[in-house]
Amino acid sequence: MHYKQKNSTKRLAAITKLIFEKIPQNPTLLEYRQGITLGDDNKHWFRAKFFQQYRLFFRFHLESKIIVYAWVNDEDTNGVSHE
Repeated sequence: MHYKQKNSTKRLAAITKLIFEKIPQNPTLLEYRQGITLGDDNKHWFRAKFFQQYRLFFRFHLESKIIVYAWVNDEDTNGVSHE
């Protein structure tokens, strides 16, 4: 199988597009907000959904123009509670 057809390559391409194009354009979009999904203490975390089952989590500070990308869930962490 050609490497461009592999799922891991497609995920990396989607993550790259989110990190360098989509999220920096406007990290405040409502679609990135998750409410209390991670609990009240974690409302400052945002997430970008891709390929239905994956999430890229990040924080940002608008005045400083800083975005910190923290983690991406995978097949093993999808839908798993980390309490």
